[in-house]
Amino acid sequence: MSLSHITDHLSSSNSLRDLVNTVQSGQRVVAADLPESARPAVLGAALRAIDRPALVVTSRQDRAEQLCSSLSAYLRADHPAHLWSAPDALPYEMLPVDRSASVRRTRELDAMSRAATDQGIWVTPVNGLMQRIVSPQELESHTRSIRVGHRISVDDLTSLALRVGYQPGPMVQEQGVIARRGGILDIFPPGEDFPVRLDFFGDDVESIRRFDPHTQRSIDRLDAIRLLPPFELPVWHLPEIAPRLAELDLGPLRDEVREDWERRIQQTTSGTIPDAHDLLSGFLDSAVSSVLDHLPANTVIIVDQPDAVRLAATQYGQQAVELERTFLEAGELPAGIPLPYIPAERALAAVAERTGIAVGSGDASRGAVVSFADVGDAPVFLGNMASMIDELRERLSGGWRISIATDQVERLTDILEERGVYPRKDKRKRADVAAPLPAGTVEVRPSDLTGGWGWTTGRLAVWTDLELFGFRKQVRRSGQRTTLESRSFAQGLRPGEHVVHVDHGIARFSGLVRMEMQGIEREYLLLEYERGDKLYVPVDQSDRVTRYSGGGINP
Repeated sequence: MSLSHITDHLSSSNSLRDLVNTVQSGQRVVAADLPESARPAVLGAALRAIDRPALVVTSRQDRAEQLCSSLSAYLRADHPAHLWSAPDALPYEMLPVDRSASVRRTRELDAMSRAATDQGIWVTPVNGLMQRIVSPQELESHTRSIRVGHRISVDDLTSLALRVGYQPGPMVQEQGVIARRGGILDIFPPGEDFPVRLDFFGDDVESIRRFDPHTQRSIDRLDAIRLLPPFELPVWHLPEIAPRLAELDLGPLRDEVREDWERRIQQTTSGTIPDAHDLLSGFLDSAVSSVLDHLPANTVIIVDQPDAVRLAATQYGQQAVELERTFLEAGELPAGIPLPYIPAERALAAVAERTGIAVGSGDASRGAVVSFADVGDAPVFLGNMASMIDELRERLSGGWRISIATDQVERLTDILEERGVYPRKDKRKRADVAAPLPAGTVEVRPSDLTGGWGWTTGRLAVWTDLELFGFRKQVRRSGQRTTLESRSFAQGLRPGEHVVHVDHGIARFSGLVRMEMQGIEREYLLLEYERGDKLYVPVDQSDRVTRYSGGGINP
């Protein structure tokens, strides 16, 4: 639930106004003396005032996920921050590419192209900026807008979809999949919540309908649909780079590795997307494009802890260099492959050139400094409810506004009311947009925030479960499958198919089973391992499972 009303109160801070004015004047600004737990609130208030697209750069993926979740809590519920996920694998690791992650990245790239009007906000770890991706021009030129009455043959549209990376299948239940039955074409493009069915009459698109992938029944009719490529790399260039791949010297490779590369070259020649095709990104992306190239020129770049970001980028580049050397010496990688990533120094220079706000440690000499010394951490109670009530009463009598953000709303409300402290009841119809909090008032709202803070000058505070009970809520990974995507993925698996669990590795999918645990019946993916072990994964947690992709070779 949104805490955007808290940022409304915070917007009266003199420090925040100075920060916003400095950014709008075109200068770089360093936000100093700002506790980590207060950064999402301050950034949320600043970005609402600046009213421009923004990219927040962090040091690590987990930090990006946490900051994205916390930042979204202080933004309007219909305008959250989005995560640009960096690849899980290091360059040269040659792991199977996660198609669902590629679909999500393509969807975000498309949103970035419209950010000048939608004012989008993204969060990424710095290695997400070191990923080579399709250029904006290439993405736009291979995106098709299809309207009812559009004249194009079903054969041509199918060929186009396959060329840009759509996977053919008997039925469409996952994004990035296409299925054809005569004059009917089913396709699930990135950016759509449901697959789309195009009916053709000759070479004319007669109708476009969304449909439920489970019942196959139509949901509604559309006038037009945008068909985005399902990959963030220009895989349509694969046949063109095949001659360059064929020139690689495979002689020093070990026999089984040489066979893999020969198969990879054959697949590339035929236009088939090989496993670990991100290794070929240096061949595919001659322009060396990154996420920054897709963002509007007026995007505000925010660097969270610049020193940590610089260190993380440098270490990532060093790891890539070490992996390349190791694989070359072990005969697992042919020489002459263009860098499949953007070097750290180039990525850092691009970030430094466009940085508007630096938060935390860094080179303060490179911008104006705005101090948030009157913003501090929240008091810690560690389960001592009596102490918490006393502190709360004292602050409320002093005119403080306090929002308690917790996942134990009913429990805390009961505790407060039993001791004569009554949280305000927001009776407005739109529960996702809270009314301003009057002075001397406390509220209890559901939230996943992982830390609280207080603004002394403005007498405003947010307390969370960390301060109240002594534990920090674990943020679930952003970019996970939605309920519909989880169901579609589970139903799209075939018994006997190999899958990969994020914690337990490669298994064989044996089907969907229903079991009752503690009086609750749920549906599970049954995964069987080589020595007979069985793992039951709830369907709603299927984002921890991906299809195994070994380029036609069984694990």
